[in-house]
Amino acid sequence: LIGEYEIDSTGPDASIKNSYAAGSVKGTNEKTGGFVGYVFNSGLPAAFTNSYSVGRVTTLAGTVGGFIGERVKVWSNDVTSSYWDTQTSGQTISAGGEGKTTEQMQTPSTYQGWDFSTIWNSPSVGVYPTLMPGAISTSVVSTAIAITTTTTTTTAAAPTVTLTANDKSDLTITTGDSYIIAWNSTNASSCT
Repeated sequence: LIGEYEIDSTGPDASIKNSYAAGSVKGTNEKTGGFVGYVFNSGLPAAFTNSYSVGRVTTLAGTVGGFIGERVKVWSNDVTSSYWDTQTSGQTISAGGEGKTTEQMQTPSTYQGWDFSTIWNSPSVGVYPTLMPGAISTSVVSTAIAITTTTTTTTAAAPTVTLTANDKSDLTITTGDSYIIAWNSTNASSCT
């Protein structure tokens, strides 16, 4: 799950491949998506490939999308073979990706060009695709986002962690949701 993704043709290849987001996302100000909130792509085609999101997506204000909330400087093929579940997300529109029903998301033929022999476990009734252990190296993690602020708020009923990505959008992680957040920063001291 990415708050903001900015890349241009002068930087390293920071394409996101073979990834998924399954947690709920609630935006508090602008640009909210199930996989990425905001995309600014001025130079790399195929920025998102073989990825999906299935969590509930809501926002208090601003743009919202099932897979991508908002996209600027769009390349015609910067999102390929990437999907979101229109039923679980509650979203029928997105700034990228293809919306599918839950039944379609749990059907292997939906995932055009995906590798179900060495990278992904095949979906089935009641099961979305999952990554095979060891199939993806950490080299796919990029410097596309930098998490600049981390605030922890704890209450007796629902502990949350709020991450602000590049001062553009907020993500609230609620108890019971599962996330993996990884980054590779040139200024690692600013990441906590």
